[in-house]
Amino acid sequence: MALLLTALELPACGFEPSFVPAGPQTVELGWRELDGTGRVGFRLEIQRIVVASTGWSVDAAVTNATGVTFTIGRAHVFGGSKFGLFVREADDAKGWRRMLSTGNIAPQLVADRFVPPLPGRLEPSQTWRGRFTGQGRLPSGSFVRVAFGRFTTTEPVPSWLGTHVLAVTTRSAHIR
Repeated sequence: MALLLTALELPACGFEPSFVPAGPQTVELGWRELDGTGRVGFRLEIQRIVVASTGWSVDAAVTNATGVTFTIGRAHVFGGSKFGLFVREADDAKGWRRMLSTGNIAPQLVADRFVPPLPGRLEPSQTWRGRFTGQGRLPSGSFVRVAFGRFTTTEPVPSWLGTHVLAVTTRSAHIR
């Protein structure tokens, strides 16, 4: 089910400031998910997550399978988005649900570069496919979920979908 997400209440992501950073690695995933219900929502494809010494990147795609046009953007951040990574110390379903249901939410690590650039709008059935990259070190042993958004529309949508959507993978990748 698509999540209406808009703030994050995580004290230091559950990690101590002296965490051990993950070394360079590529985590091959090949995930295909639908953040939605039935066939309506956002189709998410995550090929891989690459961890480097100074940042990270995700090779992925997102398809608008909602039937309405959504804009991609982040309020108060010119050209910004909420594409990025949620990071947790453990991969427990209850902890993820609690974190993702807190309301006003953004991933702890937010992408600052997109190749190719993100479109301002994602029309019905349109796909953006590429790589998004951000700064920041990932803790060794952590678990990450990939976030896409924020998607906003003024068109009528099913009540469960909402007009402000952050699509998040249901699976977690283990960063060693």
